This record gives sequence, structure tokens and C-alpha cells, in this order.
Amino acid sequence: MSRVAQRFPRTSIAVADGGPEWHVTTARFRPPNRRGAAVELVAAYDWSFDLDVGRFKVCEMEQFSGSEAEHIELVTGKILAIAHHGFRRGWLDRLFAFGRDRVEPWEL
Repeated sequence: MSRVAQRFPRTSIAVADGGPEWHVTTARFRPPNRRGAAVELVAAYDWSFDLDVGRFKVCEMEQFSGSEAEHIELVTGKILAIAHHGFRRGWLDRLFAFGRDRVEPWEL
């Protein structure tokens, strides 16, 4: 999260622990611009994680094998890619979603 905050200092980051029953931590990234893609990261104790942009599932990972540094690099890279490029929706979703989903890059 610190790498994301360094690259995009105006982005708010809220972290919530899932509690003893959930064994997950959730981080929500809210960009400063209204149309920027809001990202939610759900990281589990076994290093698996989900990455969502609004109602879109960007990445759903099973357990990860590798070092802690590799895992952090993978997750950070995916978040920064969304921050730089936004999230591209399919034409069918654009047709029915009426543009209500925030999917643009974080800073224009």
C-alpha cells in the first residue's frame, strides 16, 4: 500500500481487518477524481487475494507460491496498472451499465 500511496498520494486508502472469523484484510483505494476506478483488495491469510473494480472481478487468485517480495510485487503491479490505465469494460456491459461504474485512470 505504501508504494501505491507514493505514486498516487491524493488517493485515499482505507484498511479494514476482517476479524478473527474472516481471516482477511480489505483495502479500499479511492482515487481523487470522481470517475477514477475505485479498487478493492481482499487479501487472505494464505496469500490468496481478490481484486475488484466496482462490481467487476479483475483478479481472483488461488494460493500463491513464491516469496513475500514476489507476492507484494504481483499485487502492487495489478493495482498500479489499474491506476495508470483504468479498467476496460466489455461492450455488452457498457450497453447495460449506463456508465455508472467508475473505470477511468486515477489521475487524468
